[in-house]
Amino acid sequence: MAKRTGTARFWRVGGVAVAAVLTLGLGAGCASGSDDAQIQIEVNDDASPTEVLAKAAESAATVRSGRMRGTVEYDFQFGDQAGAASMEMEGAFADGGRRSEITADMGAYLRSLVGQMGGRGSDLADLPTSMVMRVVQDGSRMYMKFDVEPAEDGTQYWYLVDYDEMGLDTSAMETPAGLGGGVTSYAETLRGAGADVVETGTETIDGVRVTRFEGTIDPEAAIEQADPESRAELRAMLRESGMSDPVPFRAWVDSDGVLRRMEMTMAVDAGPVKIRVATTIEYYDLGADVTVTEPPADLVRDAAELTGLGA
Repeated sequence: MAKRTGTARFWRVGGVAVAAVLTLGLGAGCASGSDDAQIQIEVNDDASPTEVLAKAAESAATVRSGRMRGTVEYDFQFGDQAGAASMEMEGAFADGGRRSEITADMGAYLRSLVGQMGGRGSDLADLPTSMVMRVVQDGSRMYMKFDVEPAEDGTQYWYLVDYDEMGLDTSAMETPAGLGGGVTSYAETLRGAGADVVETGTETIDGVRVTRFEGTIDPEAAIEQADPESRAELRAMLRESGMSDPVPFRAWVDSDGVLRRMEMTMAVDAGPVKIRVATTIEYYDLGADVTVTEPPADLVRDAAELTGLGA
């Protein structure tokens, strides 16, 4: 893309950061399956709320494909500056969440954030009037494309981040984490649900009867349920993230033990920056015929071309 400074650079770097959060920064993965799939785990009336959620983590692995939609709300505090913004996303996943695609409208999100954090009129004018971010995840490879108005040179390309090349071991993950990971991504975190979990009612989502549970997730408890060989690395990641408090959540689980919707609110204290992220994710069309393909090689560029622009 053409080199520009100030706010124009902010949206590019910010877009890469948001894409990373969507794919690797939230949750633990996603599962797939179908509304008619032969789920091996059934939920009975005698199961405690904690047992139901533990089974939901197991049943997520039976879901191989499907679609998802979600909303992410951000609250930032940086010194005496504060901002709040939200964005809506939709996508699909295949191969149990190893491959996925996400589309997010970031235009309003960026304009709201810059405006609330003291941006001047000229700063807002420097932002795109519209911006749609597209993300394709294939194992350790994440491709990003930004469709902006007015168009800029370079937006015809996909920009690649390869987590393996960055030294992040994604091979141990059954699925990538975050919105793109599928059902497993968030269902796995339910293994850390504490004793405060309660059943709070029933409702219908996309024609499927579900039971709602509320409580908190203890990050340490969730790590204890992980593969023993991964626990030390996960604890290090947890310390570096600045997230230590229990995570409030609400989860909607169907009669087969499949997670259909989840809400989580995470608070991160990274020194001078404090961030609260509230995520809502829904899964539907489980078992749908989903095809996720990598972009053509001749349209792929290194993501450093976005983040390495002149200041």
